[in-house]
Amino acid sequence: MRCSSPSDPHKVLVKRMIGLEGDWVQDRASTKTDRVPKGSCWVEDDNPYRVSGEVNGAVPLALITGRVLAVCWPPSRIGPVESEVPRGRVISVGRKRAEESSSWWT
Repeated sequence: MRCSSPSDPHKVLVKRMIGLEGDWVQDRASTKTDRVPKGSCWVEDDNPYRVSGEVNGAVPLALITGRVLAVCWPPSRIGPVESEVPRGRVISVGRKRAEESSSWWT
């Protein structure tokens, strides 16, 4: 997804959305589990080995400005963005699990 930075509205971020309000999300280190607050979604860097430090966690839905459909750089990765949620890290509340629905976040 494309969103404005919570700390600098002039900065644009591209992140992977993995949870919606009410979901329980476990951090990558498996050290804690947080509930996504109402009116927010949970976002992370796409690369699990890189942490930008900008935003990894809850972001207000109002900051979302677009949907990322394709990768254009580097050329070796050109193609559609894979829609995936890390298995075992997200407990969806009141919805089908992401792997059961191809359009769970649209």
